[in-house]
Amino acid sequence: HLITTVSRYVARVLVDNGVKVPIAVVGNGAEHLAARGGAPPARPGPGRFRFLHVSSGFPRKGVDLLLEAWGRAFTGQDQVTLVLKTFPNVHNETEKWLDELRRRHPDHAPVELIDEDVDEDTIAGLYRACDALVVPSRGEGFGLPIAEAMLHGLPVITTRHGGALD
Repeated sequence: HLITTVSRYVARVLVDNGVKVPIAVVGNGAEHLAARGGAPPARPGPGRFRFLHVSSGFPRKGVDLLLEAWGRAFTGQDQVTLVLKTFPNVHNETEKWLDELRRRHPDHAPVELIDEDVDEDTIAGLYRACDALVVPSRGEGFGLPIAEAMLHGLPVITTRHGGALD
């Protein structure tokens, strides 16, 4: 009798694809990280700005686009670091994209890869240790890392499309 969804974007997709039952946009919470107190990882030197990307590494998450833009924008001389937090799965091609980055832009600014499952304390610590979240996704129904980053006061750089706009 009713479909609940987490964003106006998903509601629009459902309507555009013929769904006729009522749809309620209920949002999504990020408060599960609010009380987490994990120690943030060590910062890589004074004055270095840390960009963070948190995702599954699925192709639609845009890690390939992020790494190409990273290689074009920043060299080893810039005081920036990109922290990529993914986890092992059959669709995660981050290692391949990192190899491509090294080949195409050998003097790129540092990239730290965390490719493992971690607990919520560690995730909260990453948000506290970094300065901005980057989400170049090709499509999101909501974008939980965006909400989590905003909960921690981080500015977010993302595509102007999909559930991320909510």
